[in-house]
Amino acid sequence: MASVQALRLAHDEALRQLCKGSLYFFVKTFWHVVVQQGEFVENWHIEAICDHLQALAEGRLERNRLMIFLPPRHAKSIIVNVFMPAWDWTVRPHRRFVSASAKDNLSTRDAVKARNLVASDLYQRLFGDVCKPHATRWGSSYYQNEQGGSRLPITTSGGTGQDADFLLCDDPLEAQDARSQVKRDSCFFWYDSTFTTRGTKAEKTPLVLVHQRLHEDDIAGRILADEAYARHYDVLCFPALYDPNHPVKTISSLGFQDPRTQEGELLWGERFGEVWVQQEKAKGARHYNSQLQQRPSVADGEIFKEEMFPIADENANAIINGATEVLLSVDATFSDSELSDCVAIIVFARYKGEWYCVNGINKQMDFLATLTSIKQMMNEYRPHSLIIEKKANGDAIIRVLRQHGIDNVLAITPKESKEARAEASTIYLNQGSVKFLDNPFTDSLIDQAIAFPNRKDDDMVDALTQFINAKLNRRQSDVQGISIGF
Repeated sequence: MASVQALRLAHDEALRQLCKGSLYFFVKTFWHVVVQQGEFVENWHIEAICDHLQALAEGRLERNRLMIFLPPRHAKSIIVNVFMPAWDWTVRPHRRFVSASAKDNLSTRDAVKARNLVASDLYQRLFGDVCKPHATRWGSSYYQNEQGGSRLPITTSGGTGQDADFLLCDDPLEAQDARSQVKRDSCFFWYDSTFTTRGTKAEKTPLVLVHQRLHEDDIAGRILADEAYARHYDVLCFPALYDPNHPVKTISSLGFQDPRTQEGELLWGERFGEVWVQQEKAKGARHYNSQLQQRPSVADGEIFKEEMFPIADENANAIINGATEVLLSVDATFSDSELSDCVAIIVFARYKGEWYCVNGINKQMDFLATLTSIKQMMNEYRPHSLIIEKKANGDAIIRVLRQHGIDNVLAITPKESKEARAEASTIYLNQGSVKFLDNPFTDSLIDQAIAFPNRKDDDMVDALTQFINAKLNRRQSDVQGISIGF
């Protein structure tokens, strides 16, 4: 009868060989070592990512670079930056990794997790004869194993500091920087001229670019738009909800395809179901389209350009409390039909000499609901005045407000088309006359503006241009003040 020790040795050897032969099996085996709270939940996208990373590490991908587009919290960083380097050292302990992220704390965080994984009792029990921590060079910002392999975490704003046998780049652009052309240009210049050039095998050095698509002109967008760049990359694009018409298709040297067939099918339903999707949608259309669906909006529309909407780093409460003037711009509907347009109510405030678009709402509302929302927003923001178009529901709203003693209303009777009014407003937007706070409403407003006039819904655009043309473009002849306040 075999001894307990012999059985344990046999078990460890079998486990050792299975882990070395499969990154996916390695992830499942060591998940509890890295993620101490929460069990491993299997899903096809994790196995697909592992298979492609393993093929890249082993030189079996037709292309030597891999792009992965995935929603947040779907295990992309932990697989690419933590498990994969530690697994690779079980077979190729001499490899030198350089890993980059937009923030130093993120790149260091994952490097430390990988270091702790390698130093763990289970890892050393199975692979200590192949990969041991270096006795004197086992730090947090940089560390080596005894076989010459190393890991250096860096940020996308600096140099690499050393050559690498394997390059990892995870979310190189911060969300708040995605709107800046200067920041996008700087990030791509770093990636193209610094990061990708530090591979020991030049263009043949394995490289992984993990991205949440934040802008059509981000690094991934520029690569995909240039055939000379794109031909070097396999692409795994997994939107949170399956989109058969997604503009970016999975391109796999292994012949892999997204197994989902039904539009709207969840990516990882067991962990992130419909409730989570709805919560993410509530953060705004731009957030949902870019970070969940990996489908960032077009930056430039026919009339409005993204650069016309500068995002201000200001606190909404500070603006409202310190404003010299606050007003509401209301775009009401023509009818109470279920098929009628949405109502848009936008809050603008003048603070320290600057106009800010503070917040707003945009949803289908009947006459009574619109009145209720106006009153609620007046209680919350204490506006000095209100702008509203004098059309069907708008005219009735004005009468009811006056009956309740609310007289500081400016009625609008447009004499030009929506497009003409939009064009007139761009003069002031180009000058930076209005700044916008960073919130879900602003995201939705920018999306709608850029799509204007090629999208049915334009309520927020109407409310925005109504404010600009009534308040800033005072020469416009279609403004009729009902009472004081302007």
